[in-house]
Amino acid sequence: AMSPVAGRLIIAAGHEDCIKPGEEGESFTTVLKKLDKAEQAVYGELLGMYVGDPVSAFTPKFLGTVHHSDSDYIRLSNLLSSFDDPMVMDVKLGVRTFAEDEVSGHGRPDLYKRMAQLYPWELTESERALGRVTKRRFMAARDVYTTISTLGFRIDGVAGSSTKRGRDLREAVNNITSEQDVCSAFRNLALCIASSSDDCDLIAASLIARSFAGQLDQLYSAMQQSAFVEQHEFVGSSVLFVADRFGHRGIFWIDFAKTAALAQGTKVKHNVPWTPGSHEDGLFTGMENLAQSMERVAQALCQEAIVALPAKLSHRACSKDPKEMRSWPLRGYRLAGVTN
Repeated sequence: AMSPVAGRLIIAAGHEDCIKPGEEGESFTTVLKKLDKAEQAVYGELLGMYVGDPVSAFTPKFLGTVHHSDSDYIRLSNLLSSFDDPMVMDVKLGVRTFAEDEVSGHGRPDLYKRMAQLYPWELTESERALGRVTKRRFMAARDVYTTISTLGFRIDGVAGSSTKRGRDLREAVNNITSEQDVCSAFRNLALCIASSSDDCDLIAASLIARSFAGQLDQLYSAMQQSAFVEQHEFVGSSVLFVADRFGHRGIFWIDFAKTAALAQGTKVKHNVPWTPGSHEDGLFTGMENLAQSMERVAQALCQEAIVALPAKLSHRACSKDPKEMRSWPLRGYRLAGVTN
């Protein structure tokens, strides 16, 4: 995900070639994303038959389409416009990254070569003889070696920090295979945002993780109440974490190019394993595990703060009371509670 902030692009994962800053005069309030008809249709539905749906509070605002430099774009609100030089993390949701219509199809030699480089032990004798694998076969093999298949989400990328911890976190993203790895990444994300070297880092970081956990709960609740979610299949959508050093924090839901309306009479639960033709996507599985992982990180950071700081401050760091969290500024942070 990306957005232009302070005149530069911030890209956590993908989209390097398909997103541009907004048009002249609005470059800090909008972004242009290469037009995908399926994604355009999704945003159109959120403005039309699903207007006012609970999840709309977490998605970019759709502002129409534009033609720019010989290409068509959808015009979206810039989710980062209210943040000051933020750090962002892109987390892919669901138990699979391929759509139902990608299950079948002809084998591709380019994907065979990539699979032979990355996962040669996964290739069958027939695939080696053909020198081809389907897109679904490649993506399914890749998913096994990430947390997509076990947790229902995958950390796809991080951007916005030039510190050593931030650089280390970006490199670590490519090797995340377990919940322990995920929690380590979330912990380092919170510490990167806190960006201080003394013991107060732990308090600020615990509040950041607590705020993220609270907003994830809100998004999950909105999804569970959503008629839009009930009637769609979601593949490849992402949760975008955004925060800056001044205490502004946000959770957003983005990337709907592989989102599709379910056929009449088709029902999905969003929290059961996928089988071909079931259209199950694991959206709720991913959200539940994502929120639980962030909550574990918040609790662990809180316990570290208890050891490092006086009891009164440590109690406030562990507080779930948004009023108590909002009222406590620390080292220039506005340590807000749940904020959209």
